[in-house]
Amino acid sequence: MSSEPLPKGIWDIVSDGHRGELNILSVDPNGLLTGTLRFGIGDPKNEYIGNIFGFWDDIGWKITFLREHQVTFKDPNHPNANEGHHRDQVYTGYMWKGTTTAPPPPYLACLAGSFVAFGGSSGTGGTAHRSVFGWVATYPSSTQK
Repeated sequence: MSSEPLPKGIWDIVSDGHRGELNILSVDPNGLLTGTLRFGIGDPKNEYIGNIFGFWDDIGWKITFLREHQVTFKDPNHPNANEGHHRDQVYTGYMWKGTTTAPPPPYLACLAGSFVAFGGSSGTGGTAHRSVFGWVATYPSSTQK
């Protein structure tokens, strides 16, 4: 496999059935990445954004990152506004090149994998009986111009 950069910018993501945006802000020469995950888009009471940080392996086309649960809700009175790191999630996935011949939108890259959720019983919080969930992302985002 040849070296391949991770496209920076906004990806459409579906994570355990929840639609959102994965925004890759930076990937340094050592593969350290930063970005954000945003869910609940268009729902002012439940929209939130959380920071991510991790690694991009440009040889194995593998992404690994931590989604911190220190999220910021648009609604400061949201009941989960002050939850801590006990609901962090660790994502792992692999990229493959998309196709430009598919019907619009033509995806240039796709990611898919799983994430492990810790603590909490609501949303995508893990439990002893279910802690691993799936996700998929496509680039560019259908909302990106």
